[in-house]
This record gives sequence, C-alpha cells and structure tokens, in this order.
Amino acid sequence: MIILSGDVSQIKVDMESCRGCRRCEIVCSWNKSRSFGEKGVTNPRRSGVKVKSDEKNGFYHPLVCDQCDSKDCLEVCDTRAITVDNGAIVVDFDLCSGCGRCTDVCDKIWIDPKSGVAVKCDLCGDEEPICVDACKHDVLRCV
Repeated sequence: MIILSGDVSQIKVDMESCRGCRRCEIVCSWNKSRSFGEKGVTNPRRSGVKVKSDEKNGFYHPLVCDQCDSKDCLEVCDTRAITVDNGAIVVDFDLCSGCGRCTDVCDKIWIDPKSGVAVKCDLCGDEEPICVDACKHDVLRCV
C-alpha cells in the first residue's frame, strides 16, 4: 500500500514494461468521473494518465504528470485554476477556462472534449493513486 503523507510524490513510469493494456486509463477515468459530477463512468479521455502508442515500433508508454519542479503549467494559467495542493499539481475545474495554454507547455495535460477543462494526474488527492495499484506489470510506481 502506498501512503501519501503530504510530501511531494511522483508516479514514475518504467517505459520498457508497458504492454498497452490501458488498465491505468480505465481505472483513473472511473475514479475521476466523480470530479465531473458523474459516478462510475469510464471515459479514458478524462483520465489523468494516457497511454500513447508507437505502432511502428510496437511500443507503449504512459504519460502521467511527474509533478515537476518547473511547474510551467501553473505559471501560464491566467485563471489560477492550476495550483499545488498537498504536494500535487491540481486543476480546479470550476476556475479552468479551457484555454489550453497549459497543454502548450506540457504534454501531460489535455483538454477534456466534453467539459472543455484541463485534465491531468492529481495523484488521486488523499487516496492511493489508483493507476499504480491497477497496473499488473509494475509499469507505474509512486516515489
């Protein structure tokens, strides 16, 4: 079990081990559905982790916010929707205008096509990151 204690934590990715099952996307989107006023809805476009594929070479790699020190996304957000909460960089959906400036500086943030707000990994708030537990190939780990 991973316990986040308020220290800055990150989800690290083992790029060599991902098999592209997308289990991390599914469980994350299900968990995030509560944030969008839905319950138990699976929509990978609303996941805080995205599995990208390199079909030419047969590789998969999850994109997940590494809670970086530079915090460029926070700096470019005019509405101050992106903040740091308990060590995690988070998006306040009520403040987000969906302008996409954060996506211009970070490929680990995307705009949800339905709601028009920025979506990224928030380390599941006060809970254990659900994607880490769901990954059966030990691709994701919390450090």
